[in-house]
Amino acid sequence: CELKPTRLEVLPLRPRRPPFETKPSSGRGARLGGGDSSFAAMGHGTGVHNAVFVTNFLRGVTIGVLGASSLHIAQSCGVPQNYFIAARGVGLTLGPLLFARPIWRVVWSGNSQLFLALALAVMALCEVAIPRITVGALLYPTFFVMGLAMATIDISCDVVLTTVHREKCSVPLNIINAVYGLGGMIAPHLVVAAPRHVWDLLVIANLSLAVTLAGRRLHLGKPKGWKMKIRGTSPELKAREDPEQGRGDATPPLLEQEKPPLRVLYVGFAFIFLAQATETAMSAWGFTFAVTALGQPPSVAALFPSTFYLFYTSARIVVVLASTWLP
Repeated sequence: CELKPTRLEVLPLRPRRPPFETKPSSGRGARLGGGDSSFAAMGHGTGVHNAVFVTNFLRGVTIGVLGASSLHIAQSCGVPQNYFIAARGVGLTLGPLLFARPIWRVVWSGNSQLFLALALAVMALCEVAIPRITVGALLYPTFFVMGLAMATIDISCDVVLTTVHREKCSVPLNIINAVYGLGGMIAPHLVVAAPRHVWDLLVIANLSLAVTLAGRRLHLGKPKGWKMKIRGTSPELKAREDPEQGRGDATPPLLEQEKPPLRVLYVGFAFIFLAQATETAMSAWGFTFAVTALGQPPSVAALFPSTFYLFYTSARIVVVLASTWLP
């Protein structure tokens, strides 16, 4: 009989998965990190995502402290209270016009840590100067710069959250507003309890956060995987990569979006104007009104802005819970 030679087929061995490697995921990690869910566990690529919430809490405390201290500041400098509050408002208004595009470029280039640290440091310098200024001419530019710093912080936090969470940014945006209201709620009572030291506490808090962010950036560099997480992996963004340098274009793309109807835009402007006017009136003049017009002691006057921010924060919490329950 004839023996036919047998053909041995060698099947390729499937490599074993390392113990630390996870299976591909269809969630955000897969969308931004090439299918590995462990990519999402490395952070959000900005280096300031968690600091955004702390920053907004300190932002609320600063507004509350300013509102409860503005009467004393006006009396010490001999200037009307509404003048330096208006100077801060001018800075808050011009800030978005001056820094909106630069902030988006900063986030796009992975330098959010240094930029937010700089804004916090400027805020701390203003907080050092305000309780020590006795000349009205110096008070106005200080409040103007503070308004610019506040606007920069506000825009930076909004851009970071919308860049990270994209279409699901409504919940984190409401959360930062809630922690802002929490800061505004407790701030008047801090002024009553420690009127001579509350500004110094704000300086220490803002500078500590600024030094932490800048120190991490200088020591560790940009966050791991920042480019993939911030810029994504779409073909349009890949086309912007420089093949020779191996790095992305520092100029962010201008996304074309459908413009809202003008009537919606105008109604939105009117609502924001009224909302900001109401919030400024309560935060900046609620304490003063209770002391001067109603003759209330400071401990009772602190309840006026604090009660406003209590309902302000409660409404945000309701919105966050409702947005998580609704489909």
